[in-house]
Amino acid sequence: MLVENRCRQRLYKTNSSLSIGFISAAADGSSSLLPDTWPLTRGAFCMYLVYVLYSDVGGCHYVGYTSNLPERMISHNEKGKGWTARWRPWRIIHTKEFSDKLEAMRYECWLKTGAGRDFIKQIVH
Repeated sequence: MLVENRCRQRLYKTNSSLSIGFISAAADGSSSLLPDTWPLTRGAFCMYLVYVLYSDVGGCHYVGYTSNLPERMISHNEKGKGWTARWRPWRIIHTKEFSDKLEAMRYECWLKTGAGRDFIKQIVH
């Protein structure tokens, strides 16, 4: 809730030189092309991944974060009855890794702002 409020107040700022990491995924959402070592861990620390999905069916984007991307992709493409079920299949167009959950949540929140949406539109998909 605190991060949500900060996003609404636009207290979180990011620099324009964002490091971008990409992970390949099959168009059907299967995780066969994703790394074998999930959830993301570095030593004893859990890693968080902010991701942007794109639906060719609806022409829309979805932004989220997780520590287990293959399971999350299954959730978006096969399970559940939420908003993402309507626009299946989803494919990954952008990812960025964080060691801190709060930083991942802040980046996710930034991607949902006007500047973040402009950034997403510039990603080739």
